[in-house]
Amino acid sequence: MSKRKANTPIKRKQMIARTALKNLCIAMVLGEAKYCTVMNYKSCNEVKVSQQVAELIAGLPWKWYFECSVVCRDQQGKEYIVSETVHCESAYRQSDPRLNEFLNTHHKAFLAKQNNLHVITLAWVAVPAIGDKVDLEIETLDKIYTKLGAFDYLSTWENNKMEEAA
Repeated sequence: MSKRKANTPIKRKQMIARTALKNLCIAMVLGEAKYCTVMNYKSCNEVKVSQQVAELIAGLPWKWYFECSVVCRDQQGKEYIVSETVHCESAYRQSDPRLNEFLNTHHKAFLAKQNNLHVITLAWVAVPAIGDKVDLEIETLDKIYTKLGAFDYLSTWENNKMEEAA
C-alpha cells in the first residue's frame, strides 16, 4: 500500500490562505474609485495588501460571499443602505468571467427594484468563504461604505433639484 504525500503544495497554500485572509473582504463603491479596496471587515480598516495576499485572493478558487448594495438618500436627508446577500455554491477564481457576469446581472436586477430617486451609488463587498459562512450586518456595511466615501455623492433627486435651480 502506498503512502500519500504528507504536504501537498495545494493543501499548504490553502492553509496559508486560511490564516492570511481571515477577516478580510474586498470592497468597492462605484464612482471615482477605479480599484477595489481590501479591508478587515471586523475593524473596518483598510489593509495593505502584500504580494502573497494578492496571489491568494486571485490565484485560488473560493466560494464567494457577496453583499450587493445600493446606497441611498431620501428627501428628508436620511441615508440608508439596501443590501442583498449572494452566496456562491461553486468555487470561482476572482478573475472568472462567469462570476463577473453573474454579479453584474444580479446587481442590475437588484438596482431596478429600488427607488430610483433615492439612489446615490452602487457598492459591493466580497468575502472569500473560509470555513464558516460570514454574514455582514448592515451596520458593518455602513462603516465600510462610509470609509470608502459612498455618501459623498448626490442622489438622483438632489441632482434634479440642482439642475432646476441652475
